[in-house]
Amino acid sequence: ELAKVKEQGRKKQNEIAKMKLTYEKQKNVLKRKFEEAAALNKRLQNTFNKRKEAQEIRFNGKVEKIAAWLKDDFEVFLSLVEAETALTGLLEDRATLYHQLDELKNNPETAGSPEVKNLEEDIELRSVQIQDLQQKLLDSNEEVKSKRVSTIQSMARQNLPSRPSTNRPPDHWRGPYKGGWQKFKETHKELIEK
Repeated sequence: ELAKVKEQGRKKQNEIAKMKLTYEKQKNVLKRKFEEAAALNKRLQNTFNKRKEAQEIRFNGKVEKIAAWLKDDFEVFLSLVEAETALTGLLEDRATLYHQLDELKNNPETAGSPEVKNLEEDIELRSVQIQDLQQKLLDSNEEVKSKRVSTIQSMARQNLPSRPSTNRPPDHWRGPYKGGWQKFKETHKELIEK
């Protein structure tokens, strides 16, 4: 019977050692993901700074400036996609950590271990990262909408000839392009509403 107890004790020790090894591996993976999220956060901040600089450029109809604006806007879009992907990854990581924490708390041998405290700290860290990324994405979406409206309005003001006070489209918009003025107004309205 003493041999059985020793065997059970050895099995439990092996199980605990295996859990510790798994925890360390996952901790290293999560640390790497945290560093990636921090780097992404920095890139996102740089992109926002570029966007602010680009907003200061006034368009006067030159192709180079419009191309630069489009390039900056595309970079911002890619950064937002990366941020949303990172956010999804952080949410999944946090769910995994919660699952591990539940397993450790349900096991009477590991319920009070320092690993539980480490997991709780990791979960709190992930939650802060998630909240930060969510706020930046929300701010960015609002900024994108306001930028889109102001850019469209400024481009429309600069590229369209002034209308007569009778609220008629200019003469050169008639002829083969009937309805062009109406299409422009509808498109402009749709873009502003987005």
